[in-house]
Amino acid sequence: MRLLAAFFLGLLFTVAYAEAGWCPGIDHTQRNMGGFQSLTVGAAVTSLTLPTGANFAILNSDGAAIRYRDDGTDPTADVGHLMEDGESILICGTSLSRFRMIADTATSATVQVSYYGN
Repeated sequence: MRLLAAFFLGLLFTVAYAEAGWCPGIDHTQRNMGGFQSLTVGAAVTSLTLPTGANFAILNSDGAAIRYRDDGTDPTADVGHLMEDGESILICGTSLSRFRMIADTATSATVQVSYYGN
């Protein structure tokens, strides 16, 4: 049930973000689901495993806050953008392959990722 809810939530966010033009240079009319991933994010830096053709993704943090960077540099528990428990973000283009995340505290988070592309 939770997986199904994540899929529909991802689809809803995709339409909203796409209509807002949040990924400059990416054709959002290609809203095909490219894959789904559920990652446990703890004390070790975690990156995304990109499916072929993915050009943007929606991420949601469950259970705890995380820190992330999208420049290829590893975040720490003190350095990086803060993504609170329950928040969602959109990652576009080359930032997908450079995206790194780590738990903000000793509590691990589950990050749900929906990939979209061609």
